[in-house]
Amino acid sequence: MKKKFKKGLIKDIIVTIILIGLTTTSICGVVFAVYINKHIVPKADMDIAGLNMNLTSHVYYQDTKTGEYKELERLHGEQNRIFVELEKIPQDMQEAFVAIEDERFYTHDGVDWKRTIMAAVNWVLPVGDNFGGSTITQQLVKNTTGDDDYSVTRKITEILRALNLDKKLEKDDILELYLNTIYLGRGAYGVQTASQTYFGKELSELNLAESALIAGITKNPSYYDPFRFPENIKDRQEVILKQMLTLEKITEVEYTEALAYELVYKETEYTENLESKQSYFADALVEDVIHDLMEKYDYSEQIATQLLYTSGLKIYSTVDPTIQTTMENVFENEENFPKTTGKNGEKPQASMVVMDPYTGYIKGVVGGRGEKEGDRVLNR
Repeated sequence: MKKKFKKGLIKDIIVTIILIGLTTTSICGVVFAVYINKHIVPKADMDIAGLNMNLTSHVYYQDTKTGEYKELERLHGEQNRIFVELEKIPQDMQEAFVAIEDERFYTHDGVDWKRTIMAAVNWVLPVGDNFGGSTITQQLVKNTTGDDDYSVTRKITEILRALNLDKKLEKDDILELYLNTIYLGRGAYGVQTASQTYFGKELSELNLAESALIAGITKNPSYYDPFRFPENIKDRQEVILKQMLTLEKITEVEYTEALAYELVYKETEYTENLESKQSYFADALVEDVIHDLMEKYDYSEQIATQLLYTSGLKIYSTVDPTIQTTMENVFENEENFPKTTGKNGEKPQASMVVMDPYTGYIKGVVGGRGEKEGDRVLNR
């Protein structure tokens, strides 16, 4: 009797524990569902038209010999980005990014559930290499919203946004936006700017080896900086090429040739571009455009300035680069000025504007003597 009683008691206890567990799980599940529906779902929809692209603006001048407009200078804020359509991005580069970042990109619905579950398990019980579960679509969401808080709420919001985005856009559109928004070090956002930064080439000129290398930078732009750590990015490039071979995106011959290709970086050219300052003409042009945006659209100065540097504007100017350069050379040469100084050691100053008397177009501007020390400095 006692044995039967004990068995019955143990059975009742086990059943009770299971029921309490199920009830608790159900309550937690309902509370979690209500929380998601109330606080996360409203944030899950994305305005495609409002994607934060931060595009670089361009200033053009007219070639007096051909009549064509050519690029003079680029205006950008913290993010130097030049948008390029997917069809102009080398196929090798597209394949390289997909192979290493999201190999099931073309088959999932915006979220790779297998990788997500594995990443979640690895986060709770670290048993292997640390890897992320974010797809290209999820990375695009993070890049364009700037929402990168390390929290479960943020991750769930990102997943729901990725699912919605995948319903709204074609895969090629998502990949195009991703390749134009991703950060690739040295202030370069997007693959076109990265190509010019590291190789001094147009994107269309890159080969398989160079494309795979750029795809490798995104994992850690600092650690895989080609200028500082060429050996690190070379190792990463080889991993990507191997993955492309495994996925049959390239042949054995292409793989071998890409491994052996000698990579030539343009660090000197990058440094020179970084140190160059915009001209006095560009300074004056910037002030005019900001003023016009404020006047026409009733923007504040802050908003107008932000739009100038981040909206990918194409500004057609009246400058003649030959005249502008000649003026700058004259004003930077101290031999062209008197040696006298004022009471406190000030040097006599000067400035100049050259205008076409027939059209009224301003062809060149210099706002002061000596080498220009920055952008939008005092213009006399």
